[in-house]
Amino acid sequence: MDAGKIDGVVGFHDHNIDLQGKGKSTEAVTQLLQVPGEVELCRTDVADQIKSPADWKGRGLGVTDIGSSTDFLTRYLAVRNGVQVDQIRESGVQAGNTFIAAMQHKNIDCGMTTEPTVSALLNSGQAKILLDMRTADGARAALGGVYPASSLYLSTDYATKHADTLQKLVNAFVKTMHWINAHTAEQIADQMPPDYYKGSASPPTSPHSRVKKASTPPTD
Repeated sequence: MDAGKIDGVVGFHDHNIDLQGKGKSTEAVTQLLQVPGEVELCRTDVADQIKSPADWKGRGLGVTDIGSSTDFLTRYLAVRNGVQVDQIRESGVQAGNTFIAAMQHKNIDCGMTTEPTVSALLNSGQAKILLDMRTADGARAALGGVYPASSLYLSTDYATKHADTLQKLVNAFVKTMHWINAHTAEQIADQMPPDYYKGSASPPTSPHSRVKKASTPPTD
């Protein structure tokens, strides 16, 4: 969207703040999550040396990409725990197989990712959880509060000129959120395409690796 090739996207709410700072006017019209849904994993062989982000100094940390929301969160967690951003080494390793490979080759010590990558690494014993931000309590423990995450946001120009289309999009997302909140994690997972589980040996099954039931978005 920053390049003007698309009018809207589903992404973290914090991108709106970043884009506003760059002179790009965007606005979120549907909030899908009030927590990041991210997990900070550390390689099993170094997990006993890293008890919190305070131990990140000099460590290699994986993020989706530089400038991504996982990058923002990683930097915030470092500074919040007394580690300056120039004291960590971030690498953009995406998710799935590329994230797993980065851990296997020890290119990163810890990294932030989501399901099903989390389950794949936990089930194989290659990683342990340092921070779990898939729940409101987990987000508060790691970040100090909930963190508006996935949202539908668009350029303000498009939103202003296409109010009718925008309302249909919002209605569709709200209807989907109501469906999610009315069904179990297993029922939701059953609706996902096979590619969703790519990079995972099997669909998530443990209580800590199942698809999390969506939280009701904030109303304020």
